Amino acid sequence: MKNRRLLVTMVSLGIVCSLSFGVLIIHVTGADPQKGNIYATLATSPTEYQDVMKHQPPVHKNVLAPKPPIDWVIKNLSTGNVVVVLFQDENGNGKLDSNFLGIPIEKYAFSKQARGLVGPPSFEAAMVWVTANSQTTVNLQ
Repeated sequence: MKNRRLLVTMVSLGIVCSLSFGVLIIHVTGADPQKGNIYATLATSPTEYQDVMKHQPPVHKNVLAPKPPIDWVIKNLSTGNVVVVLFQDENGNGKLDSNFLGIPIEKYAFSKQARGLVGPPSFEAAMVWVTANSQTTVNLQ
């Protein structure tokens, strides 16, 4: 019985120890401090990214745009791929507005400065690998 408990404890500790967490520093440029909050969303898989692009994204961070430059530090992220999606809500309605063709009319950006030819970039084009100390620059346009 003691050996079984010891084995279960060792396996549990091994699983816990094998999980690693990272830090992502997001350098944001192009924000206008006079034009409203910046919303940031993180997607950790292609499926989650597609959901973010189809619907109003869940907000990971929402702050009034300070005077540039802006550096956000997000801690305790699981290591792996992540896509950062940002927009500046210039009219205060809490969503990214677009014209009748669906083209955004407020500033937005993706990690790695990724741009899609028609529509948003692919998950792979915008993904950043999160490690113990990762960084990406995002320029709102």
